[in-house]
Amino acid sequence: QPILLNEDTTIVWLATRDGYNPMIQTNSYVFVAGVAVSPVANSYSNATAFTLTPLGPSDRIYYRTNLSDWLQYTGPFTLDGTAEIHCYSQLGTRNSITNQYTATFKVGPVTVSPGNRVFANAFDIVANNGTTNAAIVYGRGNEDAGPPPRSLAWITNIYTGPIPQAPDNSSYYIFSATKPGYTAADWVDRIYNAKMPLPNSALGTNLQISAPTLNTLTLFRPSYVWN
Repeated sequence: QPILLNEDTTIVWLATRDGYNPMIQTNSYVFVAGVAVSPVANSYSNATAFTLTPLGPSDRIYYRTNLSDWLQYTGPFTLDGTAEIHCYSQLGTRNSITNQYTATFKVGPVTVSPGNRVFANAFDIVANNGTTNAAIVYGRGNEDAGPPPRSLAWITNIYTGPIPQAPDNSSYYIFSATKPGYTAADWVDRIYNAKMPLPNSALGTNLQISAPTLNTLTLFRPSYVWN
């Protein structure tokens, strides 16, 4: 099974087999603890400052992002988009293994109010997002509340303020939000079904409905009815 090393170690290996001369090999391993990255999260929804901490004795730390030039770490650095962080610790002339961490950025959830509803009066649709400098985008289906295409390639409407909803039609909206370097926000659906108005009559409400006229069927030629 693997041998866990957490300090400088020399290992002498001995291999034997009946009828064979034994073999001896000596290996020396130097140990330098790696580097921890914080904070750690599944994704980040805004610019985030990252801290590098050595996991053992260290003279200095080096890091780079997205295969840029190596920099000596002097304090927290800020990322505002998905990036690969590589880092290692140096002790004397020895280096630790290089650690890699993927910082994934995703636009935060879009909130849309009001929620799905059946309505009779006009109202405004309001959308918000907590990611700085993210653009909220939306699409609208037909006036019978049919859904629009669910693809950012088809969405060209940029939300700039409340969207008025008239009472004479229904709507199906989808919302998302985008930002360069970020994964787009999850889709949010809103369905607003207009309520049919009550019918109006020039005769008012005092209507008399008579029974239908009786229509008697007669035979046009002799026939028999069997029980």
